[in-house]
Formats: sequence, C-alpha cells, structure tokens
Amino acid sequence: MVRIGGATPLRLHAVGRAIARTGVAASSIALILALWASARGSCAYGAPYAYVANRGDDTVSIIDTAADVVVSTLSVGGAPQAVAFHPFRGEAYVSNFSNGTVSIIDTDRGELRTTVAAGPLPAGIAVSASGHRLYVVNAQEQGTLTVLDTADFHTVATIPVGEHPSSVAVDPQRNRVYVTNRSKPGDRRPCLLHPVVFCDVQVTLIDSDANEAIGGIAVGDELG
Repeated sequence: MVRIGGATPLRLHAVGRAIARTGVAASSIALILALWASARGSCAYGAPYAYVANRGDDTVSIIDTAADVVVSTLSVGGAPQAVAFHPFRGEAYVSNFSNGTVSIIDTDRGELRTTVAAGPLPAGIAVSASGHRLYVVNAQEQGTLTVLDTADFHTVATIPVGEHPSSVAVDPQRNRVYVTNRSKPGDRRPCLLHPVVFCDVQVTLIDSDANEAIGGIAVGDELG
C-alpha cells in the first residue's frame, strides 16, 4: 500500500466487513474501494458513493454510503482490479486485469461510458491531480506503467518499472509517481511467509514530467 501526504489508507479487511453489512458478498469480490462525491456546479455536491470492483464476476458495485445500499451494479471488463476517479469531471476508471483494458464510468449517470486499451494485466490505477494523466500499472513479470492522456486515452508513455508491479500513487507536490514492485530486477527474493511468491522489495520513483523512472526505494516484504 502506498500513502501520499496525510491520506489515510483504508484497510481491506475493514472494508470487507463494511461491504458485508450492505449485503455485498465480500468473499466474492476484490475489495478495492474508493469514494467519490459527484460534483454538480462549483459548490454543490451529491451524496458520496463507494465503487467496489468485483473481480469474480466482472462487475462494479456502486454503494450509496449515506443509505448503505447498493444502488447499481455495472458490467465492466474481465477481472476488474482497482478504481480511480477524475478530480474534476464525473468519471471513474476501472482497471480490468484479464483483458488489458480500462472501463470508464460516468459517475453522474452511473453508467458505463466506454472501454479503452491499456497495457497487459492492468492492476493499480491512479489519476494525476490535474486530471490530465491516468496511470495504469501493468503487472506482468517485466513490469511497466502505462500513462494515458485523459483527453482521448491515447498512450503517452510506457515506463519500465520493477518486476510484478501492483500499486500506484501520485504525489502532486513533487511531480512524482510511486509504483510498488514485487521484486526489483535481478532480486527474486522469496517472501518469508510465502516462499513460492516473490515479495514487494522496491518502490519505483517516476518523474511525472519526464515520464521516466528516476530511482527506487528498498522496502520490506508483502507490500501491496
């Protein structure tokens, strides 16, 4: 898990309990949740919604968090993995792990707008503070980060990162993007708890202006 600034990470086991109380089967979903307040005008906001990627059945559940009920379930691409939101316009982005795409949801209407191509095995996903760039982690062995232009969703850059990347976060203050990797190149160290699985041992630092990796930070085992 990556945390930027004062943002508080939301633990997935806690989310699982909360989702279970709303009637969504926590055992059948990838518990990746994000909150979005749909903006209408400059000052008025609608009620916040939680978007949950259901990896087991290729859908996204939309939960009205004021009433704690599922208000809609949308079909997206194969094995949806993560959700991110545009900071200024009503769009949610869902990475679809099994078919290399990103689904774009109209959050004002609660409808699937379109699906665009991403890299292989898209996992973690994040949007720049300006809203101009969408970052999609490609979780293959020789990992990459796809950078998409949110104006028309063409690929701006494909940046090599460490092996088996999983998560991504953006630091708008320093123009940095951070990607967690299950192993850095040449270091295939097995996890202590899961010796047949290779661990996150590095966070790759990316200059978001130059769209290139500029270094790495060694970290411990089992980083998400």
